[in-house]
Amino acid sequence: MQSSILFTLAFNEHEAIRKKFEAEGFAVPEVVFWNVGTSKASVPVVAAQVGVALVSGYSKNLVRLFLEADGVLTPAAIMADAISGPEYDDLQVLD
Repeated sequence: MQSSILFTLAFNEHEAIRKKFEAEGFAVPEVVFWNVGTSKASVPVVAAQVGVALVSGYSKNLVRLFLEADGVLTPAAIMADAISGPEYDDLQVLD
């Protein structure tokens, strides 16, 4: 299938899930699409989709960060974690 068709199918699936939650009076949960199997998977939603996160790849650090952050993964949180080691304490930003 073409990537645009795969995107449309996944987007429609997410929309269907959202509508079912709303129809029953429930808050729509945040959804994490986590591609751990292959780099050739389709992208199910756009990165800016509200209430949806896209994660790709597998590492112990990603799993740890995901669990410690209660499932909230943002680019800023991942970067902060990556540079939070003591080896970076003496670095200074020069402008």
